[in-house]
Amino acid sequence: GGGQARPGYDRRVEPLVGLDTSPLRGRKIALDPGHGGRFPGSVGVGGLTEAEVNLGVALHLWGLLTDAGAQVVMTRTADKDFTTPADSSLRSDLAARVAKANAFDPDVFLSIHHNADAGARHDLNETQTYYKFTDPEASWDLGQVLHRHLALNLGVGADRLLPGNYFVVRNAVGAAALGESSYLTNPDVEARLALAAKQRLEAEAYFLGLVDYFRQGVPRITAMRVDPITTVSDPLDGNERPWIVAVTDRAPGTARLLLDGAPVDSASIERLPASAAGTWTVRARPAQPLTDGLHRVDWAVRAAGG
Repeated sequence: GGGQARPGYDRRVEPLVGLDTSPLRGRKIALDPGHGGRFPGSVGVGGLTEAEVNLGVALHLWGLLTDAGAQVVMTRTADKDFTTPADSSLRSDLAARVAKANAFDPDVFLSIHHNADAGARHDLNETQTYYKFTDPEASWDLGQVLHRHLALNLGVGADRLLPGNYFVVRNAVGAAALGESSYLTNPDVEARLALAAKQRLEAEAYFLGLVDYFRQGVPRITAMRVDPITTVSDPLDGNERPWIVAVTDRAPGTARLLLDGAPVDSASIERLPASAAGTWTVRARPAQPLTDGLHRVDWAVRAAGG
């Protein structure tokens, strides 16, 4: 893929001065600079490797995020891979990255990459952002807001937001996205990305996207439980239609509940007032009594402003 387009990276369009970065405070973000070590990734005509560019961008982004008060874990901070003598496969490398990120339990997982044209063309360039395809809620929100700021500030002129089935994105906890912000196999792009200033420009575009994502007020579901109903006013049920409960760390605007894969009528979802501890509760009762056995519950909560 990849459209014929400008190399981009001319200048940042959006200002950083005066930007309110407080939404990032205390947020947990995992950055994955793709490739490294025995996996250089795509390689430019002049020999610049994707692995080193990915790391350069991620380190700049780490600095911006840390300075704003976010908690950041990086899957790597040097040119290394995660293979072992027993298993030198790419899959083992990717699995180790995801394990490291997931142990941190991040709000957001972001994998940073730069593209190569499989057909060996050198005139292609495009900004592509991939969101976790199994998560059309939070990951789509994350993907589209990152993509908007990358497209605007890199100015490549061709861009696509796509569902992604990459191993690291698919297996990451929380909202997850992967950026292929430009084509390193385009010599004009390579010449720019060899410069620290252009790597920093890309990091700033990601940073603006992350500020925006968290500014929307991303609620974190801190607990889920099932509460039996002790007093029942209508005679239809005993304890067969219990409350299915989620607790969030900020006020939920909308909440969706899937019970065994089927959406529960949103009109039946209740929001309770905030507790003294500053948590919010959403709950619903299934329309039909639950059968004995295991049931699957999926909550998706969006904040009032998000």
